[in-house]
Amino acid sequence: MLGAATFTACTRAPRRIAFVGGLTGRHADLGQAGRDAVQLALEQAGAAGEPFTLDSYDTASDLARGREQVGAMLAAGHRVAIGPMTSAIATSMLPAANAGALVLVSPTVSTARLGGIDDHFFRVVSSVRDYAEVSARHHVGKAGWRRFVVLLDEANSAYTRSWLEHFAAAIAPQGGRISREVPFTSDRTPDHDALAAQALQTQADAVLLVCSAFDGAQLAQALRKRGAEMALVSSEWAATEEFLRLAGRAAEGMLVSQFLDRDSVEPAYLAFVDAFSRRFSRPPGFAEAAAFDAATVVLATLRQQRDGESFKSALGRLRRFQGLQQAIEFDDTGDARRAVFLTRVVGNRFVTLRG
Repeated sequence: MLGAATFTACTRAPRRIAFVGGLTGRHADLGQAGRDAVQLALEQAGAAGEPFTLDSYDTASDLARGREQVGAMLAAGHRVAIGPMTSAIATSMLPAANAGALVLVSPTVSTARLGGIDDHFFRVVSSVRDYAEVSARHHVGKAGWRRFVVLLDEANSAYTRSWLEHFAAAIAPQGGRISREVPFTSDRTPDHDALAAQALQTQADAVLLVCSAFDGAQLAQALRKRGAEMALVSSEWAATEEFLRLAGRAAEGMLVSQFLDRDSVEPAYLAFVDAFSRRFSRPPGFAEAAAFDAATVVLATLRQQRDGESFKSALGRLRRFQGLQQAIEFDDTGDARRAVFLTRVVGNRFVTLRG
């Protein structure tokens, strides 16, 4: 009897988990990072006796494709998905997700425009307000920079405009201002050198990049090639390991606020870094850590979901989960708050500034 029970437990059908994100296209680094971390979480659960399989849905960073994937996930029987990874896609998907009662647990979506709403959207990171305000306090209050020229991607305006609005509001009382905005649309193959030239026509203390890792790296190189001596700062969207690889020496000294402390000595985080590096032959960054946290939330909720209880109700009831570096606690509308760290690129890595 014991042998039969063991055989049944080992051969039970795995539960299916959905991940949705941009796996191809311009912002694929973020989606692929998230998918890999979720895959690791499921493999670890499987090794502990809980078999899962991953169903990946590619939005290709396209708004219409994102909406279509909601229908595909619902048709496949999913009632919760980990993702998406960008604010524009989340904003586009959410009406259909709400209509179908599909819960989205996003690792990285941070637009303030989705905050404070009782819907089917949850996120394990803070809104852009926290990152923009930490950046403003340092850049103006501590570094003494007053004038900023901004390069921002309108293709993800739900994030970029939201971030800039909060940053501008936070620097104004300190005497800071936006000297010029240089917008571009990443899905139309921008001319990074021309954008850098426009930015450098403006007298400013710092150049602020509010864009993806790929565009941020190209802009950083273009600015440095043109001899830009202004400080280089960025929103957290560009703070991936792909940015460091692509930007190279042009990124040296760049400042960026983010929720990941890469110098953390938390045992769970160190174990994750080791496991991820061995599994995928590369170190994890903020997107991987956030996606692993999101997977932790989803798996823990599935374990404790009651008969007849919706996933949204179960998640709202549980609320608090332990992440890799800190606790994740959702409020009544599915928003979470996390510590924010200011980092500087030193020697091709993000180093957390202390004090």
